[in-house]
Order: sequence, then C-alpha cells, then structure tokens
Amino acid sequence: MDAMAADRVRERAQSSAKGCLRGSAGLAALVVLGMAAPATLQAAREVGDLPPAMVLPLPQSSPIVLAIQSLLSELDLYHGSLDGRTSAALSDSIRLHQKGWGLSQDGRATEDLLQHLEMVVGMRRIDRRLGAAREEQIGAARRLLLEHPATRELWREGKAAPSPAVGTDSALCLDDPSVRCLLSHALGAALRAPEGQMRDWALGDVVAVYAKAGWSGEALAAASGLADPRSLMAALEAIVRGLAESGDSDAALAALEVIPDPPRRADALLAVIQGQIEEHDSTRARENLRHLAGHVGGLSAPHLQVALLARMAELAARIGDGEAAQDWIAEARHLLIGASAEMRAVGHAMIAASLAALDRPAEAAGELERVDDALTRVAAQMALAESQLRAGQADQALVTLERIESPRYRVVALCRLAIAMAASQGRAPASTLLDQAAQAVDAIDLPFARAYAQSRLALARSEIGQPDQALAAAGRIEDPALRAQVYWALHDSPQGQEVAQDLPEAASRAIPDSFSRVWMFADLARARLKAGDREGAGGHWRRALDSSRPITDLWTRARAFAVLASLLIDLERFGRSRTR
Repeated sequence: MDAMAADRVRERAQSSAKGCLRGSAGLAALVVLGMAAPATLQAAREVGDLPPAMVLPLPQSSPIVLAIQSLLSELDLYHGSLDGRTSAALSDSIRLHQKGWGLSQDGRATEDLLQHLEMVVGMRRIDRRLGAAREEQIGAARRLLLEHPATRELWREGKAAPSPAVGTDSALCLDDPSVRCLLSHALGAALRAPEGQMRDWALGDVVAVYAKAGWSGEALAAASGLADPRSLMAALEAIVRGLAESGDSDAALAALEVIPDPPRRADALLAVIQGQIEEHDSTRARENLRHLAGHVGGLSAPHLQVALLARMAELAARIGDGEAAQDWIAEARHLLIGASAEMRAVGHAMIAASLAALDRPAEAAGELERVDDALTRVAAQMALAESQLRAGQADQALVTLERIESPRYRVVALCRLAIAMAASQGRAPASTLLDQAAQAVDAIDLPFARAYAQSRLALARSEIGQPDQALAAAGRIEDPALRAQVYWALHDSPQGQEVAQDLPEAASRAIPDSFSRVWMFADLARARLKAGDREGAGGHWRRALDSSRPITDLWTRARAFAVLASLLIDLERFGRSRTR
C-alpha cells in the first residue's frame, strides 16, 4: 500500500472512531468498522493503523462446535482447525455428513447434529475395537454360508441389493399406515443408508418384521442386501423366529434348513418349539424336542451343549415330559466333567436356572454352590428366589437375594420378589422389600443402571398398590426416556387417576430423540395389549406414529418404520383373536 492510501485509511478510521466513541463508549465504533470493506480493514491492520481495541474479535469458541469438528474429523469429513469456531469449511463438512444420512442439509452445527454424530462415531469405535475377532467371525460366517447349498446362492460377494418399489413421500404412508407400506419404506430407507454395520443393523430389523408378517420371500429378498455374513446368519435365524411367531410352524421348520450355523439353527428350533407349546400343540413340541436332542453333539463347545440341554429340560417340563427333562439335566451335568473351571461355573449356573424354572429349588441351590463368580450366578439366583417363593420358602428366598452382590441386580430381584410376595403374603412384607430396594438404588454407580433400577422400583410400588410412592419414585428417574415410560405405565395402571395425563406427556416431550419416543410408545402399546386393553394400545400406537414423523435420518427412519410395522402386526392379530 502507498503512503497516500495508508493516510486515507487512517483518517477515515480515526474520524469514524472519534464520532462513535462519543456516543456509545466504543461499541458503535466496532459496528462502523465492521461495515467497512474487508480489504480496507485488512489494509489498516497491515500498516498498524488500528489499535488493538479497534480490531474485530474472532467469533467465540463453542464447545458444541469443537465437539462436532472433532467427530467429523474422526469420520474423515473435516480437515480444518479444531478451534470450536464455525466456518465455511465446517458447514461444507456438515452438509456432506447430512447428505449421506438423509438429513436436512442446512450445514448448521447444532446439538441435534452433535447427538447424531456421537451415535455414528460410537458405532464406528465399537466396530474398530472388535478388531481381529470381528474379522475371524466374518470369515467363519462366510465359509458356512458358502459351504451350505441353501445359502451359497443367497450369499454372493458383491451381490446387488434388492430394489424395493417405494414412493418418496413417507408422510402418505404415516397418514394411512399398513404393514406392507411401512415395511416398504423401512426397507427403502435402510438400503439408502450409508453402508456398514449400522445399515446391516437396520436391514436386519426389517428382515425380522417381514418374517413376523409371514412373508418369508420378502424377508429373504431383503436379507440378500446384507453386507456382513454375520448379519445374514442372524437374519436367517430371525426369519425362522418370525415365522414361528406368526403361527406358521411348518414354514418355520422348513426355513430351518437354510441356517448353516448349528448353534443358530438350534436356537431357532427352540423358538419354534416355544411357539408350538404356546399354541397348545404339545405333540409336535415333544417330537421336535426329541429331534433337537439328536443335534446336541453337533455343537462345538460344551457350554453351548449345556445351555441347549438346560433349555430343552425347561420346555419338556412345560409339556409334562418330566422324564426327558431329568435325562437332559443329567446329560448337561455329565458334560461338565473335566471342563475348565470357567466353563464349569457357567454350566452349573445354567443348570441351576433351569432347575429353578422346574420348581426344584433345593437342587438349584446345590448347583449354585459350585459357582464362585458373582456375575455368573446372578440370573440363577433371581430364578432361584422366585422358585423358593413359589414353594412357600419366603425366608430362603430372602437369603438368596441377600447373596446377590451387585446392587443393580439386587434391586431388580427385590422388586420382582416383592410383586410375587404381595400376591401371596400381602402388601406389608412386600413394602418392606421395596424399602430395601430403594436403599440399594443409591449404591448403584452407573447412571443408566441406576435409572433402570429406579424405574423397576416405581413400577413395583404401583403393582403392590402404592400409587403415591410409585409417583414419587418415578420422579427420581434420571433417564428421560425411562422416566416418561414409567409415567405412562403409571397412568395406564388401575390407579391411573393418580397420574394426570399432562405429566407423562410433558415427560415424553423431554426425550431428546424421536426414535426413543417411537420405541417407548411401542413398548407401552404392547403392554396394554398384554393387559387386554385394545383402546389403550391404540392410543400409544398413534403416539408412536406421530413421533416418527420428524425423523429424517435414513438409518433411524428405517428402524422406526420397522418398529411401527411390527406393532401394527400385533394390533391386527389382537383384533383377529378377539373376533374368533
């Protein structure tokens, strides 16, 4: 810059500053200088004509923007400075991320964007931590799929994903919902989501609901779009489970042949047998249990064999086949001879839980004496306490619960036992148990575990007829989604008049994301169906539907629509069962 130009800049700056400083203590001077052309300001700075107070400050650093910059950098979408300040480069990176996930491309650094990025990056970090074990599992699943005649064609490297015939306006589907429309939009959203584990997760949800609807062909077509062979293996099992849940056990048994993995095939057959028992088809359930017994030896690990035999024993007892149950328990015990100490502990805990379910508490307690690890024996301890209570051994049940070392599990066990005790011995002893549970809640360190335990306490208070204490306990739940769900459950209970509807509605609005609301209302609707309340279930269905409308993220929309389709199937089946 020449001397004359510098003089002109200096004169203009000083003249403006003097006039403005007289009127507003210097604030207007910054405004006037801010309106000057950028080149003029830069020239003034270069020749030192603006004192430090006259230089415009940089935008203040924001912790939200800094976090977004860091997460986008981890996703290799942002390569600028991690300074917490907005910029054109940051906005471009945000839009790129938003485009990939089907979000509105506004380029803004908001708290909602931060939550979405935390979810995506969290999934990526988990996937990376699996490391070599993940690659080994993928390789093993791929080999099984390629070796099995029924899945060799289904699994092809680089296969083309299915192309669902779906419109672009999902709002029309929400205005006039049907299972097929919801699933079609869920599939379309899942297939358009960025590839990876999260896409497979959403697609797996869709596959399971197609099977639940009884549409095995559509389920298999959707499963062919899965990129990870482990996801495809899980989807094949979900298809069998869904067909069993739909009541078509013949189709479920036929679909079993498509599963190349022996443990998954065994688990799926257990689901079929469970469905047959619920349909009071004891003859076929017994036949399939005998068939399954012949495949126990095909499982590679002793703990898998023990777990299968223990579950088979429970189901055999339910259909009155006590002899088979006893034989399978004995076989499970025999398998543990010579096993490692860790394997024996897991196996004895499984057998103990099975014996407790068979209402043989003394034998279950004996099995538990062989288990040293506190976490390994928790589930069996809870089952044993309930078995002891059913046998009229309340004092022994309390002793069993006192031996549960983890406070979060002890709270849940105390709540379950209190509900059972209220039915057999009255409210007073049950209330004493819940008072103990309330004290144990404060000893739980993890925030969500503490909130979950508090939610079980609130529901148990309501169940035994303590509505005021239940409402007070609900107000202390720290997690917004759990707190809202419990408020609604209390509102739906026989003492619901104690909970005004505006309380759960306000709590629902406090839930930070729409998908959590969809999931919560779906759970509440199923609870009302279980209670025989079709009208109450319908109210929660409509709330779930409305909660899904703001969702634009492709992955979340796919999962939300799958949840809605699954719930609609439940509602329609309930309606048909009432008209029979």
